[in-house]
Formats: sequence, C-alpha cells, structure tokens
Amino acid sequence: MHKINKHIETYLDYYLNAKFNPNFAILLQGKWGCGKTWFIKQFIKEYSNKDSYKFIYLTLYGVSSISEIEDQIFQQLHPILSSKAMAITGKILKGILRASVKIDLDAVKNSDASINCQIPDIEIPEYLKNTANCILVFDDLERCRISINTLLGYINSFVEHQGLKVIILANEEELQIIEKKEDKESNLYYDYEKPPILSCL
Repeated sequence: MHKINKHIETYLDYYLNAKFNPNFAILLQGKWGCGKTWFIKQFIKEYSNKDSYKFIYLTLYGVSSISEIEDQIFQQLHPILSSKAMAITGKILKGILRASVKIDLDAVKNSDASINCQIPDIEIPEYLKNTANCILVFDDLERCRISINTLLGYINSFVEHQGLKVIILANEEELQIIEKKEDKESNLYYDYEKPPILSCL
C-alpha cells in the first residue's frame, strides 16, 4: 500500500491483534472520493492472506433497516446457505417432502409403499459457524437511511456486548445528526483522519 497510509495500517494491525478486548471501534473518516473504500478493501485483501480473521464487509449505502444489515452478515457467514441456488434447492426439497408426506398418508393401507428423500449434507467451515475471529467493517455510514442513533447503538452492541472488533468508514462532514464530542466520549471511536490516497485517484 501507499506509504502515506502506513500509520493507519500500523494502528489497524495493533487493533486487530490486541489480545484484550479494546471495547471500541475504529473510525476511518474522510471526504467522498478520497479513497477510504479502496484503502480498506486493499487492507482486507492483504490482511486476509496472512491471518485467520474473517472480515465481514458491509455497505450501508441505501440500507433502511437493521434486518438488511443482518442479511448481509448472514450472506457472508453462510454464502452457500444464502445463495440463489440453495434457495431454489430448498423449494424443490420442500416440494419433494410435501409429496412424500402426501403419499405416505395415502399409503397407510399399503404398508409396502414408501419414499426415501435424502437431503444432501452441507459442509460449513468451522470459522463460519461463529463470529469469534470476525472483523466487522461498516462502509458509508453517512449514506445509511437508518437513524444515526439507532445505527450507532446497533454497532455498539457488537463492540460492547459481543466483544467484536469493528471498523467504520464515513464522511463525518455529512453526518448531520452526530455531535462529535458526544460520540467520541462514548466507547465507540478512536478517530483516524483518512488522507487522500493519491495512487488510486
């Protein structure tokens, strides 16, 4: 990565590798177009190659409900279960099961009639079954349609109650409801100003 971001990379590395629960999230803030998203995606790519962490990158752009955020989390934790192919397979299996039940009921008088429906086993890696090593990354905080207080309370629940590490990307100038001092006095943010990334402009 570009050397002007080295201090950010160094602190993120310290934050992610802390053996204790830091009990706060990191806010990378900067104006639109300065390269925040590019930076974090490059960081995730490089970091994922050398460590066992599972990064869950979530875009808040246009999101209007908490359930939409949770859908994104589920899709990344369980990509197989949330795929369109699996949804179609599920409908087919449900149809087979209904047919099986119907025939079994109709075949009560004919004990020889039977149908065996085998549902394939799905092997899910262990690291997808829990969030112990998950790092949540929330991008475009200011573009979310959920009220900022509700959203920050939701994010704080991951930090304070589940002990997860969280990185937030935002254009703080566009956050019209936030009072900076009030939020920074909570247990949410260690604020790092994100400089423009010249190499990606």
